[in-house]
Amino acid sequence: MVAGWTAESPRENSGIPFRFGFTTRMFRGINENDGRAAIKLYIEAVGKERGVVLESMTTFDGVRDVGKALRNGELDAVSVTTDDYLRISGDVASVHVFDEPNRSEPGEEYVLLIHRSSTVTNLAGLEGRVLMEYDNLRTSLARMWLDVLFLEQGLPRAENLFAKVIPERKLSLTVLPVFFGKAQACLVTRRGFATMVELNPQLGKDLRELAVSPAYVVTVMCFGPKASSTAKAMVLEGILRLHEQPRGQQLLTIFQGGERLIDYPVSFLERARTLRQRHAELLKKAPILKSSRQTALPTEGGR
Repeated sequence: MVAGWTAESPRENSGIPFRFGFTTRMFRGINENDGRAAIKLYIEAVGKERGVVLESMTTFDGVRDVGKALRNGELDAVSVTTDDYLRISGDVASVHVFDEPNRSEPGEEYVLLIHRSSTVTNLAGLEGRVLMEYDNLRTSLARMWLDVLFLEQGLPRAENLFAKVIPERKLSLTVLPVFFGKAQACLVTRRGFATMVELNPQLGKDLRELAVSPAYVVTVMCFGPKASSTAKAMVLEGILRLHEQPRGQQLLTIFQGGERLIDYPVSFLERARTLRQRHAELLKKAPILKSSRQTALPTEGGR
């Protein structure tokens, strides 16, 4: 546990107590103070309508502590990445998937981009190159997907195939080095890249997809076995109504970037579960392969 907030006088607050938590990974690429403040204000506002009082809000460094807190009733609900949820699913009473409406599948597709003028034609051609990696909440499963892609073709994992992997918190600073020929590949969300292309169509003309993932659910809402049914109903309804008031719209902007959310069947989590299992299997079977090139190759293409 790294940070927390507790109501100053919980005994004076009449209502059902609600204890909420997150993991630090939920704030990757997001201002944590802004995120925590927006969530606190929204839960408090919605809770007044239902007689629910936000008693505490805690950020956890490790997901094992989250599982223990849910199991012991120290937490009622937690928002975590899908990868973290799969580690503690045995301590969770119910899990819920939310994303924007009008999507055939919830979640994020990942795309490995290279310059259109690049001589690289397959994944093996990336050996010894430089990869820019978008380091964000929405890319929490991206590296795992890329490693599986490489390992299934008998290649080393990304950290060993590339001469250098450079994480970058800003999407534009992840993509533009490839556009200008300073790096040879970048790993980003397809949704994020599409937004960049809308703003600068030349990006879509000069960069091309080398590999694209299926959609993976990247975040979930979990409830512990001792959570109040009233508090649970409040939170689930509140998520679906985020778009109806300014505080909720602020939350959407910070964490999702969309206009509103709907709930999706939890069966969409199976793809992420399968990916994680496949990743573990390949790591056990594959030796620790390393690139034969110790230095980055010269840049090519770009402007």
